[in-house]
Amino acid sequence: MAPTKKSKTLPPTPEVSWHTSRNSPISDQSLMSQMSTTNSHLATPRMENMPRGTALPISGLKWHNDDFDDSCNIDSFLSFIKIISLKHPTFLLANLKLKHDKSEKVIQDIILSYQSSKQDAMLLELQDNLARISWATTVLLKPMVPGEKVNLRGSEEEHVFNYLNASSLIHWEYSCTCGPQYLTVNSLEVNTGTQLVEFHRTNDPTCGPYHHKRCMRCHQHFVFKKVTMPEATWLIRVVFDKVKGTGAHPEKLPKFLSFDNFVFKLGYISYYNVEGKSMLHQTSCHLVQDQWFHYDGVKYGGELRKVTENLIPARHTPLQAVYYKIFESPVPKIENLKI
Repeated sequence: MAPTKKSKTLPPTPEVSWHTSRNSPISDQSLMSQMSTTNSHLATPRMENMPRGTALPISGLKWHNDDFDDSCNIDSFLSFIKIISLKHPTFLLANLKLKHDKSEKVIQDIILSYQSSKQDAMLLELQDNLARISWATTVLLKPMVPGEKVNLRGSEEEHVFNYLNASSLIHWEYSCTCGPQYLTVNSLEVNTGTQLVEFHRTNDPTCGPYHHKRCMRCHQHFVFKKVTMPEATWLIRVVFDKVKGTGAHPEKLPKFLSFDNFVFKLGYISYYNVEGKSMLHQTSCHLVQDQWFHYDGVKYGGELRKVTENLIPARHTPLQAVYYKIFESPVPKIENLKI
């Protein structure tokens, strides 16, 4: 009887710190994460040749549902979480560091729920409304009454970002004759997207809270020193301040922002437009693999439709842009990443 051969033990699969299949039919950028937990399971076609109006295989949340009215002010954010959940779940999961924060716990649960249902289209669609229910009941503390719809009329700031303050802290440091001056804010305010392009090229960023302002005690102009992001900050909100739809140039926003060892990627830009006589309706444009897709849960039924670089028509007023953390270490040639 011939001796049996011993099976060779394969070494464990190492963690992938830089994976790109840019030359393959699938564009799969998986960074600082294991292949098994990234979008390798989701064959996203290469995007270079997608014509305008083509729908992304991943969809956002549908507006029409049995449980909520006027949910558009939370749907853009939840659609963004859905996209990240299906394509790059580890980006957010690795950066949700506030263990006792209720909002971050809900986001974590939503990501894991989308991951567990991604193989079943019906379950995936059901998860859209479960994500709304989870955010509305646990974060917003809205009671659910059987047979009645919950009205979520309001703003994205009121129903989303007010509950993510601890996840979006930005520390500014200035000085004057009086000494160091510190200020912590939860957003960057700009008049135009180009202001962030020059953020790291100037000694006094124009979006700084004390830009061109004087100290009320010594009457000297504040001198900018630095801006830092706490480790727990995974979201940067850029608010378009006092803009009436023209001159904002949201398409000019840089796709990446870096602060010390932290790198943030532009996720989406939210807009509003007037529907009918007085109702405001919010939509958004999402940046996926270097291309823009317009989300409108009412008009498109959740589809993400490709739009041109100048984004959507002037009747839509830009509200704010959302950046999310993707790295905690310097990455070379970051402008070439497509994620």
